[in-house]
Amino acid sequence: MTALPDLPDLPDLPQTLHTLQTLHTTPDAAGTWIYDGDVHALRHRHGVAPQLFRYQRRLRETPSGLVASHVTHDAAAPDAPPIIVESAVMGSDYTLRRFDAVNAQQGYSGSVTVDREGRRLQFILQRGNRTWTAQQHIDAPAVSGPSLHGHILQHWAHLATGAAIDVRMIVLAQRTSYGFRIRQAPHAAPGRRAFTITPVRWWVRLAVAPLRVEFDEATRCVLRYEGRVPPMQRRGGGWRALDARVDYVRHAAVYR
Repeated sequence: MTALPDLPDLPDLPQTLHTLQTLHTTPDAAGTWIYDGDVHALRHRHGVAPQLFRYQRRLRETPSGLVASHVTHDAAAPDAPPIIVESAVMGSDYTLRRFDAVNAQQGYSGSVTVDREGRRLQFILQRGNRTWTAQQHIDAPAVSGPSLHGHILQHWAHLATGAAIDVRMIVLAQRTSYGFRIRQAPHAAPGRRAFTITPVRWWVRLAVAPLRVEFDEATRCVLRYEGRVPPMQRRGGGWRALDARVDYVRHAAVYR
């Protein structure tokens, strides 16, 4: 089996590697294959941007709700184990209850739990042999990568009226969440409906540009996303945050 390349000092290394290797050898363990997301840099100085990463969305149904996982591979090493796995435990209405991540690229793993009232987040973050915890009180529903699109679908009719909804986007590596506002975009291609997800605070907008996601109007399957993504892009001797275009290749009849 191919070894995971250039691993940083990962937390709880045997368990972390076990998680990545298990999903590499038996991806069906994460559930039904919903789609692939082909990740390209949003801007590229030489014209067409090459594919950098690909991730699968997998979904399992449980008696208490849904577990959606995003399993990311480096496009340059598609046969190697994944570099990032993010999973969201949700109710059937995509209400987030727990978020887990293993990020081999940045060298951390951890979880975020949402209290019963949806008003407090509990963070656990591990890097190497160190563990940090934090709590945050929130004033809007929490979302993560695997739950964001479903949250939009649950509020489709409300957003179609021109109303906005606020969410708190989880950033596990920073042990916090940031406020974002979701609105229906005024312009989209025929047969598509688009939404923008914009940071509420001006100082967050300086670092993160508004996100945009497009759905098929008839099927409500996601077609394209533009904005910040979990994997980072290597620049020189380090890594930089990546703003990307993600094109989706559907493997299930409907989005779940």
